[in-house]
Amino acid sequence: KTVKARVWRPSSPGFVFPEMEPNSKLGKYLESKDDFGIALAGGGERGFALAHGVVRALREAGILERARYLSTTSGSILLSLPMYYQTQDSLENFLGSSLPPQDLSDEVLTSPITGSAIQNLTYLPKKPKKQSDADQTVSSDQPPSSLRGAGSAFQTFDEEGSPHEMFDWLSR
Repeated sequence: KTVKARVWRPSSPGFVFPEMEPNSKLGKYLESKDDFGIALAGGGERGFALAHGVVRALREAGILERARYLSTTSGSILLSLPMYYQTQDSLENFLGSSLPPQDLSDEVLTSPITGSAIQNLTYLPKKPKKQSDADQTVSSDQPPSSLRGAGSAFQTFDEEGSPHEMFDWLSR
C-alpha cells in the first residue's frame, strides 16, 4: 500500500490555508469571520466548567460568532464536542445565561438557565451522605455544600463511589 501525505508550508510565499482555498465552501464561510481564533485549555471537568463560562461570556459579548477558529483540548473538548454536534438545542439554549454571583444558589445552578450543556449532564454532585449539614462549616468564600466535591465543578463518581459517565446523553 502507498500512503500519500500532504504537507503544508505556511511560511512559503503565497501560502493559503487548506480551508481557505478557492472554491471551498468552508473558505467562503470563514472569510465572513474575523481573522482570529479562540483557544480553550483542558483540565478535565474544570476545563469543561471554565470553557463553558468563557464561551458563554464570549457569546454574550458578541465575540464568539466573529471568531474564525475555536481550538479545544482535553477537558474543554467536553464542551466543544456536544456544542458542535448536538442538534437538540440552539447555541443560546445550550450555553445558558450568565448571572451575577449574588443571584447564584443551588437551585439556580441546577436550573434550565444554566443551559442544556449543564442540564444534560447525567451526574450533578449531591451533598455527601456521611456528613450532616450540621457538621459542615461553610465560609463565605466557599461554594455551596452541594457543589463542593473533589475540588472540581463536577464529580464523575456516583454516591457509591463508582465511576459515572457524564456525557452519555450525547449518544441519545
